[in-house]
Amino acid sequence: MNTDSSVRLLEILFLKEERSIEMDAEKIMLTLKGMTPLETGTDSNTETPEQLSSSSRSSVLQSIISKTNGSFRLAPQKRKGAYRLLLTSPENKENISGLMKQALEGLDAEVIPPGAPKSSSGKYNTYLIHSPKKRGEIIPVVFGAGGNRGHDFENDLSTSTISRSGKLWDSLIAKLGIAQEEIVRVDRVSPAMPKGINPFRKTISNIGSSVADFGIELKNGEKVYLSVKGLRGATFANTGYSDAFIWNPSTRTVEDKPSRLFPTTDEFVFALGVSKEKVAQGLTDYVNKVSSGMERLDPSPQFDSFAVASFLAAQVGFGFYYVKQLSGNDLRVVDLSSPEKTLELVGDVVSVRVLYPYYTNDKQSSKQLSVHITTTTSKFLVEVRNTRGGVLSQQLNIGMF
Repeated sequence: MNTDSSVRLLEILFLKEERSIEMDAEKIMLTLKGMTPLETGTDSNTETPEQLSSSSRSSVLQSIISKTNGSFRLAPQKRKGAYRLLLTSPENKENISGLMKQALEGLDAEVIPPGAPKSSSGKYNTYLIHSPKKRGEIIPVVFGAGGNRGHDFENDLSTSTISRSGKLWDSLIAKLGIAQEEIVRVDRVSPAMPKGINPFRKTISNIGSSVADFGIELKNGEKVYLSVKGLRGATFANTGYSDAFIWNPSTRTVEDKPSRLFPTTDEFVFALGVSKEKVAQGLTDYVNKVSSGMERLDPSPQFDSFAVASFLAAQVGFGFYYVKQLSGNDLRVVDLSSPEKTLELVGDVVSVRVLYPYYTNDKQSSKQLSVHITTTTSKFLVEVRNTRGGVLSQQLNIGMF
């Protein structure tokens, strides 16, 4: 093989690994947000530190952990022989792909797609790392999200609510102001509006039965709907935005287009004061790995405060109670039974900050548009990104904090 062919092969392998990292990072992010289930199933224990210290695998695993300043931890159990490296803190979720690149930097790794032969995971890529110390030794590694406390909370609350017993149930009905004797029945509800892509609404509407996790039927005939979020859960709106940006191969640029499929989402983005042209420029820089010098942060865009608040209220909706875990058995219960209650929750928009996609170098880059909204009562985060490991934006999410 000539030199040019060798260089091209290395470039292809590098791009494959980079795309795999981006895909894993997206899946970890979605798991941390409670939008996809945690991968389960382990079949053997990880060696103790003492056992590992005498093997060549220890230096590779410790190198991964130290290079990311402890952002990943070694799980106590393996899955199909692979070492599982789990994100240690949700605060690291904004730079998962960067941390994974740091972790694998300098290592010779073969990427095995989920579910493929030699794979140890049906959800994430498996990285077969060639030991630099022991010729022929392969160290299989899978990166993951770790435990999702939100899922644990929702399961605990479900058990407590359906059985109408326990500290969570007592805390819940006390904050709802409902006495035990008023309740006829409690049901687990399958939301008509599943977690995932949902319509982006322009006006506020009654969506209680569509988003509810539980329904409490009272003797007076009233039904109380509850929408539950765990400690980390914050997302309340996910909508498509797949035709807002396109790739032009002849000019190697990303171009912004009026969204024909999601015109209401476009209206919201414009109301925020976001420049789609700057989003396209940032994505172009990201793809070509060239910095145009564009400022990533716009601390005070020209936004339409009334329109932004109206759009946020429309996505929250009304007709239910919002139940949020604060810590342990401590719950925040918000009455969203009427449009007026929802408008009170959203408040008036005070400020908007926009963070555009950008590229500075391989460790300082982002393909995501983030918009931070502060109101008189709450804080919201709008994210426009690709959820499938690609670059072009496909989805808009809104979270409340």
